[in-house]
Amino acid sequence: MRPFHEKPAPKPCRPLKLRSPPEATPTLIETKPAPQSSAGASSDSPRKRLSYVPHLDGLRGIAILLVMAFHFTQGVRLQNPFTGAAVDMASGLFIGVDVFFVISGFLITRILLATNLTKRAYLVFTMRRVLRIFPPYWFYLIACLALLPALRQYSARDYLNDHWLWFFTYTNNIRIALEGWPASYLSHLWSLAIEEQFYLIWPIVLVLLAFFRSWLPFLVLAVLGPPLARFILAETGANPLALYVLLPTRLDPLAIGALIAFCESRGLMRHCHKAMKLLAIPAGIFMVVYLVERSLSGVSVFSMPARVAGQHFATGLLSGVLITAGITRAGVVKDLFTRTWIVKVGKVSYSLYLWHFAVNATFRNTDLHPQAFGRADLPVEVYLLVYLVLAGLISYLIAIVSWKYFEEPVLRLKRFFPSPAGRPA
Repeated sequence: MRPFHEKPAPKPCRPLKLRSPPEATPTLIETKPAPQSSAGASSDSPRKRLSYVPHLDGLRGIAILLVMAFHFTQGVRLQNPFTGAAVDMASGLFIGVDVFFVISGFLITRILLATNLTKRAYLVFTMRRVLRIFPPYWFYLIACLALLPALRQYSARDYLNDHWLWFFTYTNNIRIALEGWPASYLSHLWSLAIEEQFYLIWPIVLVLLAFFRSWLPFLVLAVLGPPLARFILAETGANPLALYVLLPTRLDPLAIGALIAFCESRGLMRHCHKAMKLLAIPAGIFMVVYLVERSLSGVSVFSMPARVAGQHFATGLLSGVLITAGITRAGVVKDLFTRTWIVKVGKVSYSLYLWHFAVNATFRNTDLHPQAFGRADLPVEVYLLVYLVLAGLISYLIAIVSWKYFEEPVLRLKRFFPSPAGRPA
């Protein structure tokens, strides 16, 4: 037995065969954790370094265009059977919100999985989310309080004055479920409340999943449970508005995104993409039939509970396959969603979502909105097209100004809360 301090003689080294490294995935850069020293390594050192995924900005761009088309054509009725059917079909484009949910579920889970979930890491994650989400949202609410009287929107101003706490705490979706839609200028903010509630709860859920080491059964339940719950509750006569605006019954798109992130973190992205492609076939058929059904008055293929259950779930699956396709391979999906114009729209999609609704609500109270066809000298369809372009451009310009002169300066404060996961998408 040799003394404790004596080191063993080194063994002779054998030459190693060098192999070419495996093909790296385009979006996830593996790094080894920093070695533990006697003093202990940083508790929030990264397990993986994340790189930017540009096609997700393109997907955000498509999502916000769907939502804008839904809001800008809401309440418009055309006599021509073809253009009228197209406008009626646009009444189903609220599914763009589900596309946002899938992207959020994927990105947030991806960031959290790349970080050791310590108290400090959770604080950093929360502060970075706060800097991204709170300032533009609160600025919009304060602008509404200041500008609504000038626009003679006294009912909306009074509603916000009376219920400001629900909006500033991201709980207005709960009030909607209890009392109905709020006044104009404010009724689109429920989806941001769902996302913020998800951001607060999801890190805790991931810590519990890591403790029990049973992430797959839980995520499958989170994906399949909400549509099943929506179907049962709608069948039994539950409040459809509550099913639409509450987190537990809208969790499935967020969970689909989270499931994709888990598969990516475990090197299962290609298998995930194959599964998503198979599921996307019935989901795509459902959505085509669903949108055609909305365009044909008097035609009802699906029952109301089936529509309530399926529309968000199917959109989530289709969005999921677009995410996995853009990550696993270069092809038409990546080419389409990385085009410069759609990526630029996606980068300001948050501001666009906030302000396009205000633009539309302002026009709705004037003769410039397509509902006021009495003074239009142009054909109705041309007038509607002009309005879509005009309202879209005004919304985009406001979003660009908000991004350049307000959001970007605020986001520079993120340097005080560096993310150990690197640059997210």
